[in-house]
Amino acid sequence: MAHVQRRTLPGRDVQFTPDMLLSEKKEEFLSNTTNKQRFIHLVGNCFEENGIPVQHAQGDADCVIVQVALQSAVEYTTYVVGEDTDLLILLLFHVKSDMKDVFFSSSRASTTRIWDIRSTQSRLGPNVCKNILFAHAFSGCDTTSRPFSVGKCVPVKRLQKKNKLFENSAKVLLQTNSDHQMIAETGEKLLVDIYKGNDGDTLDKLRLVKYHEKVFTGSKQVQPKVLPPTSAAAKYHSYRVFYQVQEWACLGTNLELMPEEWGFQLQRGQLLPVHTDIPPAPEELMNIIRCGCTTDCSSQRCSCRKVGLRCTTVCGQCRGISCLNSMLPMDEEEEETNI
Repeated sequence: MAHVQRRTLPGRDVQFTPDMLLSEKKEEFLSNTTNKQRFIHLVGNCFEENGIPVQHAQGDADCVIVQVALQSAVEYTTYVVGEDTDLLILLLFHVKSDMKDVFFSSSRASTTRIWDIRSTQSRLGPNVCKNILFAHAFSGCDTTSRPFSVGKCVPVKRLQKKNKLFENSAKVLLQTNSDHQMIAETGEKLLVDIYKGNDGDTLDKLRLVKYHEKVFTGSKQVQPKVLPPTSAAAKYHSYRVFYQVQEWACLGTNLELMPEEWGFQLQRGQLLPVHTDIPPAPEELMNIIRCGCTTDCSSQRCSCRKVGLRCTTVCGQCRGISCLNSMLPMDEEEEETNI
């Protein structure tokens, strides 16, 4: 399960055959979910016809891939090939010392990298590996957004130094019985620490402090994205992190959580993130922020996009419906940041 984070127009439906040459870019072809599913089944059938067993994932494919790899590693040296960083993270968490060697190979463009999982676990250390699901999900993955300016190294380095706040937070997110209040409070404390706030600060207070600092010391307009998230936005981010950590920890088996209760909303058959439960600005201000774009609102020329807001029904041409800055779901995921 991966929610939609980046908005691009999907490619057209292509009625293809096994011997057909593709006349469009791979990315455009695969951005259409129907094309992608047909292609997956075509490749799967070819494998099965040649005696290679295939499993089609009903949920998160990464979990199924790692499940099969772990079963294989009980008896055989195992190689996992993929382009998704989530696979590497799951292997680092789940591969045990009594298993055979496991390797992960990832190819991007002209570069191929191979990780020896056991060797990588040794270099990272046990404290990082047992908490790596939290570190990866909290700093941004396929289903969670990356807090602005927070890289993968931040939680990893804190865990390597055995930072108590990060260790305790990881425990809360790995516990199956953690409740919404615990998750929200844990996420807020982590983000206050990451954005260099003081003990006892809330994100809303820290956001105001950082805004004042940038206004008084800067010469340019302050962009909302450079500020810490609001407490409300951080709450839903933390909910999604908890859900993702729980799904990864059990590899999708016997997961009793409902995504709609943990920071997601179901729209047109797709799970989308709940960004916040408060308006981005007072109503009287929202009524005067609107664009008059005659294009698709995809650039910073759009006054709504420029200030970090979605287009709405008060906008002149697009009406918050027929542009790339509206809330309608599309079919492409945000490319994950590699660890």
